Amino acid sequence: YVQQFPEDAQAHPELVAHHFSRALMPAQAIDCWQRAGDVAVLRSGYSEAIGHLGAALEQLALLPDSPERMKTELALRVKIGPALVAIKSIAAPESVENYARATRIAETLGDSPEAFMALWGDWQAKNATSRIVEAARRSEELVALAQRLGHAEYVLQAHHSRWTNFYLMGD
Repeated sequence: YVQQFPEDAQAHPELVAHHFSRALMPAQAIDCWQRAGDVAVLRSGYSEAIGHLGAALEQLALLPDSPERMKTELALRVKIGPALVAIKSIAAPESVENYARATRIAETLGDSPEAFMALWGDWQAKNATSRIVEAARRSEELVALAQRLGHAEYVLQAHHSRWTNFYLMGD
């Protein structure tokens, strides 16, 4: 289908993903579900994106544990996070758990932009659920990670998290 109808496959990756999923071809399905999620986000179809990226995570669970699988899961979780926040809120249990899981993965994989995004989401979730002391600790980790990455925008963003925590803690 992909080779016979490349325009259709490109325009509707969720259809191809569905067929790969049903054919028990998770590696191919994950890529298509991820593309479908990306398309949905571009169209502000956040519920749809959650479904597609969630399906990618389900397919990912069928693959054996490996560093590559963990990298893929981290990438999927930082993609699904903003859609969860848009539909459910940062304080929703699904958002909190998504960013907590992304952070656990990021801690094992090491420094990366995806790790920063995972920690940022986890910081937001901790703040939104009134876990201010935990959020302050996460803030310090964000600053350190941003500096190690040498990414000026991340350093600025991490410092924004610090002043928020200082304000909430009365410092």
